[in-house]
Amino acid sequence: MDELFCSDRYDETIPCLREDQFREWVRSEYDSTMAKSVRKMKETRAREKPVSRIRRKVANMYMKIEECARYLGMSKWTLYQWAKKGKIPAHKFYGALRFKKDEIDTWASTKRVN
Repeated sequence: MDELFCSDRYDETIPCLREDQFREWVRSEYDSTMAKSVRKMKETRAREKPVSRIRRKVANMYMKIEECARYLGMSKWTLYQWAKKGKIPAHKFYGALRFKKDEIDTWASTKRVN
């Protein structure tokens, strides 16, 4: 005789089932819970992707202070001071200084001494 699995609480969400039916019910509940979790994770990632794309685009368009200092052949400290005083075009993203290469090229060409 098959043993019946029933909820010992007054919970109607778990029906009285034979062992094989009970195992199948548990598996289906697990699968639906996992499917919901995966769906929620995908939705979260979909919402986060545009931000990471923007950050990646910004990273490709703008130079860090170290890269710009190497590009211009000057120290990071001097470059930082000039950016702080507004002597050189700079942008702040997430609290970090960034330099747009075409702006730096334009600025450098106007500042050259012949």
